[in-house]
Amino acid sequence: MAEDKLHLQVITMTEIVYDKMVSIVDLRLENGYIGIMPGSEPLLGSVVDGPLKCIHDGKKEYLYVGAGILEVNNNNVNLLVNAAELAEEIDPIRVTGALERANAVLKEDLTPIERETALADKLRAEARIKTYNIYTYQSDIL
Repeated sequence: MAEDKLHLQVITMTEIVYDKMVSIVDLRLENGYIGIMPGSEPLLGSVVDGPLKCIHDGKKEYLYVGAGILEVNNNNVNLLVNAAELAEEIDPIRVTGALERANAVLKEDLTPIERETALADKLRAEARIKTYNIYTYQSDIL
């Protein structure tokens, strides 16, 4: 493995969504944003729903990643997440519909579990829309 690269894997329970050599990884953890570069110290972190940006062959690539675990060790970056999607595969119309449905459900009289589920659906839809917009405008800001 080249010392100036990271091996990034984004894995869900059903598939490996992303598996490439990259030069940098930016994403949001539970306690803030992090940028990971080759030679980074070992790290375990808690990933939250949001965009991930990496640079592969000099080109920015974006993914939506759901909640999960980040492991960094020996230039390997592994994300084990509950959901992941390449930004270019996000359907903004479908995601906007999901956000509208979640907002409508939140206006109803809900049990605590139903409210928690609806809030999670809303946060996931918002994170996917944000990821799509960052990808569309090739933003450096996550």
